[in-house]
Amino acid sequence: MSSRGSYNNEIGLPLTLLNLEKCHQWVVLELGMNRPGEIERLSEICVPDVGIITNIGPAHLEGVGSMAGVTSAKGGLLKKIKADGTALLNADDRRVMRLAEHIPIKVLFFGFSGKADISARSVKEKDQGIDFTLCLPKETVPIHLRTPGRFMVSNALSAAAAGYRLGLSAEEIKAGLESFQPAQGRMNVFRTARGIQIIDDTYNANPDSMKAAMDTLRFLKGKKRGVFVAGDMLELGEFAESMHRMVGTLLAKSDAAKLYITGDFAKAVAAGAKKQGMDASHIFIGSKKDIVEDLTHSLVPGDWVMVKGSRGMAMEKIVEKLMKWGGTR
Repeated sequence: MSSRGSYNNEIGLPLTLLNLEKCHQWVVLELGMNRPGEIERLSEICVPDVGIITNIGPAHLEGVGSMAGVTSAKGGLLKKIKADGTALLNADDRRVMRLAEHIPIKVLFFGFSGKADISARSVKEKDQGIDFTLCLPKETVPIHLRTPGRFMVSNALSAAAAGYRLGLSAEEIKAGLESFQPAQGRMNVFRTARGIQIIDDTYNANPDSMKAAMDTLRFLKGKKRGVFVAGDMLELGEFAESMHRMVGTLLAKSDAAKLYITGDFAKAVAAGAKKQGMDASHIFIGSKKDIVEDLTHSLVPGDWVMVKGSRGMAMEKIVEKLMKWGGTR
């Protein structure tokens, strides 16, 4: 069994656990946080046999105050894993690796680093997904992920590490990974009857996931025209202005032909993009309604559109309007 939706807090996690029955062998739980100590408290409730930290990035800074605060908050998980349990940690994340220096339990590392116990090689991005070779401690197996985004390989490695720790065979791990389909709002690609390709990555956003979305758009569009629609990244506190400017700078470098921005920090994103040299005529600031109206008059067959923003920005409304206009194929 696994957590549903955003059942990752002090209400949702217990509700999930209350649904456990004798037929269940394992439960997969997401532990969320937006304040110090929340993950540690959730870990006390569920007492994990296996704990996974996929990355430590600039998210929820408003609640925890700094990157050190994010690191400390996520590290709370490691304090509550059972003594005979295992921590699965991203060997490519320097902050995660620092946490690994101070834990007494068994650790398995995943990633591209030479320190990883479970790793990937020969990664090839394709229009219909990603191919790579999964390297387990004693064998390798080819994998095809049916989702775009090179960053998804790292997520797949964390899942593979969990499967390996629980005694699954290489073929069972392969079957699980290859059956994966992204959740709604997480890199869903829609091809419309008008010939417009829409990437719905509206589930949430932080600076790292924004960068991953830019990289994904750049690859998928190839030589076609790419458009990026960005909403605010929430819960960044005092860092919000500077991080939105930074995202604007990255967007200007991302090969996007046009940038659409909405939210309280739209001007900060635009300022970052302009400072990096993006022509002001290629930057549109407005409401979601304004953006949809402009897009439906400017998009042409072959265009790729990435839509991204924090959950509270409800950027999926733009996707829905564009899909209704573009039609299904």
